Amino acid sequence: MRQLGLQRPDVKFVSCEQVKSSDLGMDRLEAVYRVEGKDIAKVENWLIHFAHVTPLKFACCGWESSEGDFKGRDGVMYTIGMGGEASVSTRKAFAKIPFLKLRIKRYFERP
Repeated sequence: MRQLGLQRPDVKFVSCEQVKSSDLGMDRLEAVYRVEGKDIAKVENWLIHFAHVTPLKFACCGWESSEGDFKGRDGVMYTIGMGGEASVSTRKAFAKIPFLKLRIKRYFERP
């Protein structure tokens, strides 16, 4: 996120790897970040305004937003979204969730 000018203190870097997709044929870079429960609502609000994702929704056993798109300062399009497994099913209890993952993907060919 730092290289894209999007660094936030409430989003912690975990990993970045190249993902080869044999079934779709679209290789990508995928960066994974961790958002602690106490920060989920703030980061969700930022994602809604910045990348036009849908608000987080609880389904089955976790929280998920839609993926949004944005153009990086490098001129490349990226997708971004947040979600993860959680037993907490109410927004008021976000602070009880250890963390959700925020993923940024850069496809080498647009899907």
